[in-house]
Amino acid sequence: MALCKKKGLVYTRYVDDVTISGGIDMRPMRGAFIDIVRHAGFSVSEDKLKFTDCCDRQVVTGLVVNDRLRPTKEYLAKLKRTIRRCWPENEGLYTVALEYGLFPGEFLSMLKGQVGFVKSVDCALGRNIKRLMVKIEKTPRRSSVSLL
Repeated sequence: MALCKKKGLVYTRYVDDVTISGGIDMRPMRGAFIDIVRHAGFSVSEDKLKFTDCCDRQVVTGLVVNDRLRPTKEYLAKLKRTIRRCWPENEGLYTVALEYGLFPGEFLSMLKGQVGFVKSVDCALGRNIKRLMVKIEKTPRRSSVSLL
């Protein structure tokens, strides 16, 4: 944080993900950043260390942060595809949930959480995706009984 303040950079952290942003080329400071993190007792995952120009797509913790906060197109496409697979006229909730190793109720909760995540960063987009969930929520849940 001291280096960032000295250079006029913005330091942001989410759990163990650190992002430093500003209006200068930070590549020459790569070594200094790594040394500071290691000196604090942490390790640096070299494959996660990225320098991105302002005109490039900037992704931080799965969110595009360039002009406004939004989930990546890949995340949104996968979520919509998964929801549609759960529709009764497609594979259905039960089948898709089993594929993930979850009970249907658990899988539905997971999907609702993902939709909630989208809604938390882009309310209108989250509402649109939530509309896709209606067919799933109206799907009767399968149950079974074992008679001995």
